[in-house]
Amino acid sequence: MERERSADALGNVLDAAEAASPVEAVESVTRVLGLALGATSVSFLIADLSGRGLVRLAHVPLAAGEEKIQEIPLPVGERRNVEERATLLRFDGGPAEQAVRTQEVQILGPGSEFTVPGHLDRWRVLAPVTERGEAIGLLEFLIPTEPDLEAIGDIAQLAHLLASS
Repeated sequence: MERERSADALGNVLDAAEAASPVEAVESVTRVLGLALGATSVSFLIADLSGRGLVRLAHVPLAAGEEKIQEIPLPVGERRNVEERATLLRFDGGPAEQAVRTQEVQILGPGSEFTVPGHLDRWRVLAPVTERGEAIGLLEFLIPTEPDLEAIGDIAQLAHLLASS
């Protein structure tokens, strides 16, 4: 039964990618999988060309009542144009950098030193988006419960699909 849920979620992800324009595809597919996992939010971060950090290109809030982008103050290093925004996250040796450099999914429990402010009770899953051994970026999911191996596999597969599109 769990495998059917996973297959259905992945099928919905692929349908969302096909139905969206290239610009909207990342948000569409991450939203579908994020909703299937009960995520609070999903972000796509792309590797900075300098190799010294990541740029958060897409942030998909999934929790009811989360503030609109326009109402959130600009964090340091963030650029915003209307409803589009990009945040530079410099590598600091932490789990985001480790996920990119090792190309392995990183899972952080609630209350770790790398917990996202405002989401202290969430699990943070960082999945590298890689193509042919080259790190393109990172998917970040904030979820309410510890992910099982199937959920981690779905997230890793989605990250691989994003690299291929």
